[in-house]
Amino acid sequence: MSLKKFSEVLQTAMELAGFENQTEFQKKAISKYKEGKDFIGIGPDGCGKTTSIVTGVIQKLGDASDDDAPRAVIVVKDKESALELEAEFARLGRRTELRVVVTHDKGKKVHQRIDLYLGADIVIGTGKRLFEMYHQNGLNTGNVKIFVIDDAEEIFKAGLGMQINRLSESIQKCQYVVLNNKLTDRVKNASASFMFLPSLIEIKEEEPEEN
Repeated sequence: MSLKKFSEVLQTAMELAGFENQTEFQKKAISKYKEGKDFIGIGPDGCGKTTSIVTGVIQKLGDASDDDAPRAVIVVKDKESALELEAEFARLGRRTELRVVVTHDKGKKVHQRIDLYLGADIVIGTGKRLFEMYHQNGLNTGNVKIFVIDDAEEIFKAGLGMQINRLSESIQKCQYVVLNNKLTDRVKNASASFMFLPSLIEIKEEEPEEN
């Protein structure tokens, strides 16, 4: 599958970044992002889950909004994952004006609150800090169109299921995406509380991610 199914802006950015083709996971995931339906994506490291988040969200949002409230929220397991994802958005979203804000447990709340107040299209954060920001009126979920949880097993294992549920309850209607290396009972059970009839993408054999 070529890159032609992406928007012209995203396709150009991917070509400049050295992408020529998509992995099997990415091929299946981009269709689900476009459909706007909830899905659980399962695949080993290297199958393209991270890139699928970035391309799927950019494709869905298009360009920056005039509204300061975020349209995409992405939950990650730690600061390092948040910064890696931010860098990938910078690489593939450079031809858009999408605003990305990162909030995590190791950063100062006051600075992160200011960043959120100034406006964002995409917010990447750890579950605990995102919930704190929401609880303290620092995170507006009124415009969220897509909510992604990466490395879901580790996030739910850390006891953040309740916080994720509270965040989902504050969102009127959006697409939910849950990603993990394996389909575990914890991932299935925790996801069932906020996802609506999710479809499943599962890649079992490791496939190197195209760069």
